Amino acid sequence: MASTESGNFELVSDLDSDATSTRSPRAKGTRTSSSASLLDATEKLLASAANRRAKGVVSAPVPLELPLWPEDKRGLPNSLARGALFTAAKDNNREYFKGMKVLTLANVDIVYKGEELRQDDMSVLLTILHLARQRPLTKDDPVQFTAYSFLKEVGWTINGQEYKHLQECFDRLVANQVKVLADGGKAGYAGSLIQSFEWRDSEGKSLSRWKVWFDPKIAGLFTQDSYTLMEWAERKKIGQRSPLALWLHSFLSTHREPIPISVAKYRELSGAKEKSLAGFRLRLKAALQRLKDAGMLYDFEIRNDLVYVVKGRPRLAKQA
Repeated sequence: MASTESGNFELVSDLDSDATSTRSPRAKGTRTSSSASLLDATEKLLASAANRRAKGVVSAPVPLELPLWPEDKRGLPNSLARGALFTAAKDNNREYFKGMKVLTLANVDIVYKGEELRQDDMSVLLTILHLARQRPLTKDDPVQFTAYSFLKEVGWTINGQEYKHLQECFDRLVANQVKVLADGGKAGYAGSLIQSFEWRDSEGKSLSRWKVWFDPKIAGLFTQDSYTLMEWAERKKIGQRSPLALWLHSFLSTHREPIPISVAKYRELSGAKEKSLAGFRLRLKAALQRLKDAGMLYDFEIRNDLVYVVKGRPRLAKQA
């Protein structure tokens, strides 16, 4: 277990380390497979666990888990990355949505209720999902970490303002309702992105380790063909000052060979608030250059207001 002074995550768990080591991470690609419609994977997982218990294979309930991916990756459902659920807006005024249908290229419908989510919230979600992959998703085993180590991991400054910023991100990720619906609404996930979050005890004293719980059914968004492994080092290299570049990084990570998309469509999908398309075009060009500098893109071109991108070659493994 790493200490807080090292800046690494300090995780507290009753799980035996040997038990988790039996789960094999996927090869280091960026996508787990080609895009496909979201199935009701949670129901299948629950049914499978029930079947195993009925056959005497296990004597206790089988907890749902996220896939175990490599340390240098971050896993994210494609459905959450291919639209305006986490926007690229950069002003200080966040909207509140009472049940907005999110514009997306994913083969699902997303309805969102809550305060507007942005790329700072995305970075926090990616990081806490990364920690959650190391444990069963149960109410008795929350994800625990120090706020200091979390800020170090996301690359934010260590000061009081950023501690408050981190709390606010967790508050937004808890105080929302997301419906991800596939197959005409017959399958999907409905709930908050994070089930609950604690950073103070019952007496109002700050906890040395913050605690986060997930709804176990969120594992249904991580079926084999519905999530992407993102390069964390690239996202950290982009930095927090370019939300459009961060949004593009998530979006393009879910596409092996991105098709040309118009500048106007990128403005819609990213939730950008520029009224002037010319102004957005300039920001888009700068964001694409950041992706090229970070190593994600080999090249890009805006021609006849269509955006063409060529992703960098995989470094360690061929993409699925």
